[in-house]
Amino acid sequence: MHLRIEEALAAPSLVGEVRLKLTELFAANGVPEAAESAKLLVCAAADCRPISLITEPDSALSDAAVLNLREMVRRRLLREPVSRVIGRKNFWGHELVIGPACLDPRPDTECLIETCLAWLGKRTDQSLRILDVGVGSGAILCALLSELPEAQGVGIDVSSEACLLARANLDRVGVGQRATVHCADMRDFHAGPFDLVVSNPPYIPSDQISLLDDEVRLYDPRLALDGGPDGLDLYRSLIAIHGGWLKNGGLCAVEIGYDQASGLLELLARSGVVGTVRKDLLGHDRVVFWGADKS
Repeated sequence: MHLRIEEALAAPSLVGEVRLKLTELFAANGVPEAAESAKLLVCAAADCRPISLITEPDSALSDAAVLNLREMVRRRLLREPVSRVIGRKNFWGHELVIGPACLDPRPDTECLIETCLAWLGKRTDQSLRILDVGVGSGAILCALLSELPEAQGVGIDVSSEACLLARANLDRVGVGQRATVHCADMRDFHAGPFDLVVSNPPYIPSDQISLLDDEVRLYDPRLALDGGPDGLDLYRSLIAIHGGWLKNGGLCAVEIGYDQASGLLELLARSGVVGTVRKDLLGHDRVVFWGADKS
C-alpha cells in the first residue's frame, strides 16, 4: 500500500525521514523529479538549506511547519510545480519571486542571456539600454542587468500583476535603480532607441496548449503561452515594430520553440532582415537574433 500524506508526516517529523517518505509518496504517484520535489518542499517548510537534510537529518519539524508542508505536498500531488508551491525560482543564479501571472522561468531561457552576452563581447561595461518585451517575472531583465553594471533596462508587459512581480524581482536582485517597468501592449509602447531588445513571447500554437504537460497547461498563464494559430503572432508584431526601437547596430534576440526557427526566419526575410539561430545545450533551436543597420 502506498504512503498517504498523513503517514509521511506522522510525528515525530524529522526532516531526513520526512524527505525519504515524501520521495516515496511522490514516486508512487508519478510526480516528476520525486526526490528533488521532496527535498525542496521540506527545506521550504523547515526554512533550511538542502545540506541540512544530510548534516542534521534528526532535526524536527515544528507543528506549524508540518501543517504548511502538508498543504504543499497536496499541491505538488496535483502537479503544481514546486517553484509555484514555494513561490520562488532560481534563474541565472538569482532567486526570484513568481506568481500566477507569470511564466515559471526555465533553464532553456538562459540561452537567450548567453546569446546577448556573447554578442556584446567586451562591451559589458558600457552604458547600454535594454528593452524586455513581455517582461513577466523580470527574469531576463534581472539576469542581463546583473551582468551589465552600467546598463539601464526597461520592461513592458500587458499584465499589471506581472509588472508588479518584475518590479519586486528587480529590486530583490539589486538592479531596481537601473530599471523601469511599464504596463503596456508592445504595439502601444513608443520609446527608444535601445541597444538590445529581448523577448520570450508566447509561442505555443493555440491548438497545442491542451496537449502540454499538466505542470505547464494548468499553472502557467495562458496569456504567456498562447502564440496564436501558428505560435508566431507576437513575433509578427515584434518584427513590425522593432525597427523603431533599435539603435543602429543594435540587436533583437528572442526565444523560440524548438521547431519555429524556419518560420521566424522566413518572416524576417520577408521584412528584409537576416536572422541567425542559436541552439541550446540539448541541441534544440532556441534563440533567433538579428541586427539593425540603418546606414
